[in-house]
Amino acid sequence: MKNPEVYKQQALYWQNYRIIDRTVTACVHLEDKNDIDFWDKVLQKHRPGNYHYISYSYSSKNRSTTGCEQCLRFVPYLSSCFFVCIDSDYRYLLEQTGIDVAHFVLQTYTYSWENHFCEASGLQERLDKSSLFKFDFREFLSKYSKVVFEPLLILIHSRRNNDGEIRDKEFNQCLISQCTVRELENNGEGAIIRIQENFKHLLEFHPSYVEKLNIAALKTYYANRGLNESNAYLHVRGHNIFDLISYIGKLLNQKHEMDFLTSDLPSSEYWEMNRLVEDVHSLGK
Repeated sequence: MKNPEVYKQQALYWQNYRIIDRTVTACVHLEDKNDIDFWDKVLQKHRPGNYHYISYSYSSKNRSTTGCEQCLRFVPYLSSCFFVCIDSDYRYLLEQTGIDVAHFVLQTYTYSWENHFCEASGLQERLDKSSLFKFDFREFLSKYSKVVFEPLLILIHSRRNNDGEIRDKEFNQCLISQCTVRELENNGEGAIIRIQENFKHLLEFHPSYVEKLNIAALKTYYANRGLNESNAYLHVRGHNIFDLISYIGKLLNQKHEMDFLTSDLPSSEYWEMNRLVEDVHSLGK
């Protein structure tokens, strides 16, 4: 039996959680327990406090449920005492309404939190400090971003128009998560070529659709949302790029000491993180 009041009931409990534990700053609903490390790093750096993290809650069918859509079901009941933190996926680029700090929703602005740990300058800085292996992630991710940029625009256009022409699954299948040692020569040139070939084959399956698109107009439109050729890698599915970078590290460093990947938040300036930080500071104001 469905309980339509279940979200309101749970929200009321978390809104008043500080009555139970006065040390708690706020309750924070996340998509999954794996998200805690990233969001706690962000909050402790820019809004320090003792946060009670919620990694699952109950659906109207009284089932334990995780994920972004579950988080967003609480939007009518959120406040600075009980807010949610989600991965943006493509919601920001698609201009989905009601998902912003004014509604007590914090989002990554990249596809997911994994992308933030893959930000090129911060990633390279952490790698250089660790001295685990030599690899130029700035060059690799610059080339990666150029390769995925136009296919990503086409995917987002297809999603915005809900035409089902280009689907997430076939796009993500072009994003490799493993490579060979030989493909890593010249800072991953072979891996980039393989990804490029994957997208070439994908778009060849949709010739008439691609031909009708005004790519230049799409570039201009999404540039106004902050998406361009240099940062497109931050807006593809985070698991894919994070897994690839992890795999590169394991190939080049047999000790498998990959803590540098998530050891700290990126310290470099880029708009996706800057926007997230602005939201954290303005939460509840």
